[in-house]
Formats: sequence, C-alpha cells, structure tokens
Amino acid sequence: MLGVSQFFDLFLLLNESNQQSFLRQLNHLWMQKSRTHERDEYLSQWKNYETREHLLSAWEIAKPLAALHNAVTYQNMRHNLESRYKQQVASVIPYFLRYVINYHENF
Repeated sequence: MLGVSQFFDLFLLLNESNQQSFLRQLNHLWMQKSRTHERDEYLSQWKNYETREHLLSAWEIAKPLAALHNAVTYQNMRHNLESRYKQQVASVIPYFLRYVINYHENF
C-alpha cells in the first residue's frame, strides 16, 4: 500500500477543484509502485541467471513484444467469439498496435 508522506496536504484532497487531479496523482504513484514491485518480484526468479541490469534491459525489450503478442492473439481470438463480443475485442487491437508504434518512436 502507498504510504502517505508527512508532507501530505489535506487541502488538496478536500478542495473540490483539485481533488480529481490529486487523486489521479495518488493513483499514478500507487500504480507505479505496484508495477515496480510486480516487475521486481518477477525478475527476482531470474537473478541466478543474469545481472539485474540485463534483466531490466530484457524487461524493456519485452514491452513492445508483449503488446504485439496481444494484438495478434486478440485478432485470432476475435474470429472464434460470438458476434456480440467481437467488436469489444477488436476495439483493443489498435491500442496494442499504437503502443508498439509509440514505444519505438519514443525509444
């Protein structure tokens, strides 16, 4: 769970105009900490085989590959779904492909 700093500003939470922004920031910090923890837990299983630096590098390389894998998987899966679910699955395929493109543009 994300700890609250001693510099936590209650005004930001209580002030309605800042509340949504503040909650988005808290959520972003929590998600970032959670993802980092999950990544480190996963990579810890491989620490006997590679250095942490190499494992983190492999993790970064895997990001666009995972998105591409999901795009192909969802495309193939879509053909076997009931028609009412096909559009839902099809709508996420561009997200995965945009992720791959954006990842390489920002690399």
